[in-house]
This record gives sequence, C-alpha cells and structure tokens, in this order.
Amino acid sequence: MPIAITPEHQDLADSVRSLVARVAPSEVLHEAMETPLENPPPYWQAAVEQGLQGVHLSETVGGQGFGLLELAIVLAEFGYGAVPGPFAPSAIASALIAAHDPDAKVLAELASGVAIAAYALDSGLAATRKGEVLVIRGEVRAVPPRRRRRCWCCRSRSTAATSGWCCVPTSSTSNR
Repeated sequence: MPIAITPEHQDLADSVRSLVARVAPSEVLHEAMETPLENPPPYWQAAVEQGLQGVHLSETVGGQGFGLLELAIVLAEFGYGAVPGPFAPSAIASALIAAHDPDAKVLAELASGVAIAAYALDSGLAATRKGEVLVIRGEVRAVPPRRRRRCWCCRSRSTAATSGWCCVPTSSTSNR
C-alpha cells in the first residue's frame, strides 16, 4: 500500500523519485558499497534545492511547513532508491528536535542542509543532571563524521528511572 494518499502527495513522491534516479543511480550505489561516501554526499545539494531536508519543519525555521506524512513520503522514496548517506538519520533527528523544541536554532541549519544530525534509539546512554549540566555517558556507534554533524539526539534513561530525548550540540561533546 503506497503512503502517498492525495494527488499532492503523489506529486511529491514522483518529484523525489525523479531526483533519486538522477542523483543516485545504481552506479553511485555500487560505488558507495566499495568506497566511503563523501560527507555531505554528492546528492546533498540537489536535495537542499528541493527543500527536502526541511520538508517537515516549520517555515519559521526555514522548512517547507509540511508534516511527518510528507517526510515519510520523502524517506520512502529515498529508501526505494537505496540512497546511501545521512539523509534519513538527519531528517529523523530534526523531527525529534522539532517535536521537543520547534524553534530550536539548529533546525534552521538542518532545514537548509548546512548541518547533518544523527540519532540513536537504543544507545545504552545514561544521562545524569549535575546542577545545570547534563552529563551523558555511554557509547554511540555509526554516526556521521563530526566535521558536518552539528548535533546528535539519543533516547536516554536518567537516574530517576524516567526516559526522554537528549539533543546535544557536538560542540559540547567530547570523546571521553
């Protein structure tokens, strides 16, 4: 059953499918399996020009002002095309950030494609508040290279037996 349920959704799916066919043909996919992918990947700017990184984000932060259904359509087409790279994790991380803080400054960078984000669901991270500081301990693997990643989001368990999302700018993290 297709996700696109209105003519506008079908138009969006067709547009993204066309982009994927143009910027991520099978040769690109085969090459990505053999050699590391550039970061940002070659298709990144084309996706930016179509506003795909921020299709689900509010216009006040530079997004397109649509919702999660439109993001799901975009992600489905990227998935059908097996497009490699950080598009899906960055889009999902921006949706998590927007759900928590719709006016977060980093959303403008994510919507414009200037920043790349990552997220971790079962990361094994533990967060502890020490005064005004949130200390996160643990290990997260397979995240985009630091030079382009501006933040990462993870689901974390606090010492009070509650859970929530932590969105941490990479400028405040260390490799300890």
